[in-house]
Amino acid sequence: MARWSFVAAFLLTAAELFLWKGRRAKLGFVRRLVRARGYTWSYLEKQNATTIGDKSATVIFVHGFSSDKHAWLDVAMHVTADLNLRLLVPDLPGHGATTPFSSKDDFGVHAQVWNLEAFISQTVGLDSPVHLVGYSMGGLIAGVFAATFPHLVQSLTLVSPAGITMPTKSPVVRLFDDDGIALMAATTVDDVEALLDFADSKRGTRSRTLLKMYAAVQKSRESLVTKIFYDLEPERSTLEEHIPRIDADMVVLWGKEDQILDVSCVQRIQALGRRTVVVNGCGHDLPSARPQLCADHISRMIVQSRRRDKMLDTSTYTWTTTNSTLMDSMYAEMSMHD
Repeated sequence: MARWSFVAAFLLTAAELFLWKGRRAKLGFVRRLVRARGYTWSYLEKQNATTIGDKSATVIFVHGFSSDKHAWLDVAMHVTADLNLRLLVPDLPGHGATTPFSSKDDFGVHAQVWNLEAFISQTVGLDSPVHLVGYSMGGLIAGVFAATFPHLVQSLTLVSPAGITMPTKSPVVRLFDDDGIALMAATTVDDVEALLDFADSKRGTRSRTLLKMYAAVQKSRESLVTKIFYDLEPERSTLEEHIPRIDADMVVLWGKEDQILDVSCVQRIQALGRRTVVVNGCGHDLPSARPQLCADHISRMIVQSRRRDKMLDTSTYTWTTTNSTLMDSMYAEMSMHD
């Protein structure tokens, strides 16, 4: 199921929904609802066990385009349990079980940033910063959120985020720019299969029945999916433009064989002085292909943020270039290119 969770997490038959419920319950996640900014948000919540003295912190996972909260389960289950964390995994407006669905709504990045702020206000409050994790479209939203509300974000982990200029266009972007084919909003079996071929780093035999089901669901939601796609299409460099305003500790992970958002985006991020990790043998499906690796980096960012906070809380401590370099070397020893 993990391979399909990347693109088609919202495709839930009665049997699949039963399996998801059983799996998330086994992992300790509870489904909850909350009202925020005109939406009834569906989200998963888990409180990790407390084994150390640090106070509880909140981690919020933001999913990608045409996906939902379940796509993060494989990663969230591996985030270090002894960090005393509250994990929140919402369905963004226009996705999953968050309602209502309306193709008249604004699903651009800034609208979704304000939606996320409202969700955090209702579930966490606005007096404690969170650790934010975003993937693909969710990476764009999470990054712009961190730039817009720097006081609300303690650490930022982005996985193949949208919104970065591509020095080399990916095959999926070339198809759209050259031929007008929007595979991300696929509604036919052939287009869905092509999208999954581009998304998965390890292609396998696909069930035609599942492909037809996914295409049918996409077709039934065509006006909504198309609206979301075209609301976001102009945001190709929005995250890149906002990165200089991000104050939080930040790392960006990218699959070297990504054919949806090309790995050349990493060059732009590095030019802005931010940490990047390129993972060999992976495409755009990094969270489902390497969930433990993603979780390790999230955990390390949280630990690093706590260490930095403790140093900054010490009255005799002064932040210097030497201290910053030391922290970078500590990080590098744990998480150089995979």
